[in-house]
Formats: sequence, C-alpha cells, structure tokens
Amino acid sequence: MINVDKFTRDFEAALEDVVPNSLSPLTRFREEIESWDSLAALSALAMLDSEYNVQITADEFLKCSTIQDVFELVNTRV
Repeated sequence: MINVDKFTRDFEAALEDVVPNSLSPLTRFREEIESWDSLAALSALAMLDSEYNVQITADEFLKCSTIQDVFELVNTRV
C-alpha cells in the first residue's frame, strides 16, 4: 500500500511552481494550486504512470477533487 504523505510529496514534485511541503492530502488541487492548468494535469498523470505504474483516464482524474481522491483511486490499482 502507498503512503499518502509520500504520494502527496510525489504529486507536488510533478508540478512546477509548487513549494515543497505546501500541499496536503485534502488540497483541492484544481482550486488551490494557482499554476494548475492542463499541463499540470498531464504532469500529474505522467507521475502516476512513472512512479506507481498506474494509468487513469482523464474522466477518472476529473472526478477527483483532492489529492486524497487521486491517492484512493491509485491505491485501487497497485
């Protein structure tokens, strides 16, 4: 099982212009990350594939509001 804190740090590291340790599992990434855009979404999806060998669809990703939501979805696939 993946650790949510490590997952959150990996999520942060995948994004440009995000201060390390500034996000939490409850961060509503689309609303709270000022630099969030389609490139950030692609970077997050690429991180899921490279770090966790998990692929999720754009529709599945769009249903996630928080980093915790993404974490829980990824945990169903590892």
